[in-house]
Amino acid sequence: MREFIKDGQWDEDTLRNTTKDLVQLFRKLLIAGGEDSVQWITPFGFNAAWEAARLRNLEVEWVGLCWNRGRPRWSMHSVLVIHKAILSLDFLQKRGVALANRCYLCYTDGETLDHMFCDCDNTWQVWSFLFEVCGWTLQRVHGITDLIEQFTQHFQRQTTKKMARMIFTTSLYFLWWKRNNRLHDKCVREAKELAKCIF
Repeated sequence: MREFIKDGQWDEDTLRNTTKDLVQLFRKLLIAGGEDSVQWITPFGFNAAWEAARLRNLEVEWVGLCWNRGRPRWSMHSVLVIHKAILSLDFLQKRGVALANRCYLCYTDGETLDHMFCDCDNTWQVWSFLFEVCGWTLQRVHGITDLIEQFTQHFQRQTTKKMARMIFTTSLYFLWWKRNNRLHDKCVREAKELAKCIF
């Protein structure tokens, strides 16, 4: 806080270089004498503190693509995939778990999220089938970010918005489900069969 105070007053030059929400929060605080004490102009409450401190209007482009009202599990799974927080084999290896790293969808490459949901041949067949059924064009993607960009194009149009959301969340969830079936139950399901389950 000392960087923002000069001669017992708020330093306007420093505040100008700070975000607008933070400046409004600081202006509500009174500078009192003594060691780092804070006095609120309005009655203090946790709700007021949260509202004053939280960041607003930082919506990412994919937020509407993920949140499907009908299936919160699928939506949450999509968010975890985007944040690369799914327990894939490479994720577990980075945390010290000793496992052989191979993709259980194609059995050829190591299992990373980008490979499993974008680069894997079985996954590519699923995406190709779904895009073809919708009449959309699909360009080869090489990561989750590229995949989000492809879906965001269709999410912008009002006519395809619900379809893009449904296909995105459902596909990510069922691809992960297919991977887990192959890993744990040794159950093999072909890509076209899975794509028909999704659609």
